[in-house]
Amino acid sequence: MAVPYARARNERCAVRVLRAGLEAAGIHRGPVFRRMRRGDTVSTERLTGQSVALIVKRRSKAAGLGPEQLSGHSLRAGYVTAAASAGVYLNRGYIDPGLAGPVMLGVLFGSLIGARTLAGANTRVLRIVFGLVVAAMAVEMIASGLRGKI
Repeated sequence: MAVPYARARNERCAVRVLRAGLEAAGIHRGPVFRRMRRGDTVSTERLTGQSVALIVKRRSKAAGLGPEQLSGHSLRAGYVTAAASAGVYLNRGYIDPGLAGPVMLGVLFGSLIGARTLAGANTRVLRIVFGLVVAAMAVEMIASGLRGKI
């Protein structure tokens, strides 16, 4: 997964924060998320599944979610379920690969361009543009309804 740099050069850029953390920890290769030893020393071993589960539970609680609402397993299971569903639909012929391929590429490149563009965008302008798009869609839907094309 590609994570672009934020245009704003501050602590909100996930890439810069991650790089600074890796540099501070002296990590130049191997797992990014590692176990901590006693005395706050960083090991060369990756985090275990149990550690990820505990971190997700703590952070979900801090975000105001109940610990039963989110887990490391539920995050992975969601990805696996989505991938398996796509495979089933494809095998049964419900999805046309000739149509799905270009759509997938469009979503991929569109999200990449959108993430880079929106990182430094003016939120006031975005609200105005979004409002205009929603208003245009509403007019289109009302017009279709009045013409009986529902």
